[in-house]
Amino acid sequence: MTHTTSAVKPLTEAQQALIFEVMQEHETMMVEQVERAIEQCLEGVYRELDSHQLVDKLSQLPPHDYFAAVALQHLFYILSAGKREAASAIIKNLQDMARTNMG
Repeated sequence: MTHTTSAVKPLTEAQQALIFEVMQEHETMMVEQVERAIEQCLEGVYRELDSHQLVDKLSQLPPHDYFAAVALQHLFYILSAGKREAASAIIKNLQDMARTNMG
């Protein structure tokens, strides 16, 4: 959906607050949907492997982190769009997050 703007008027504080609230709400829903998609993927893998009697034969089942990494790689590809500068900025941001959140 594309919106075009003409003669944009400044937003009031109430409008800015509403925009922030709506974005936060949808961000939360999106993150929950991504987590559910990863869980559903894992459940599907386990179900299918179990239908072939393979679950008990594996030394370990595919971990949640594997599928989370697949999602991260896909999002990285979308965000960087093949542009080295964008990719570098994303990597720097992730490195900063790792340093900040992992002490």
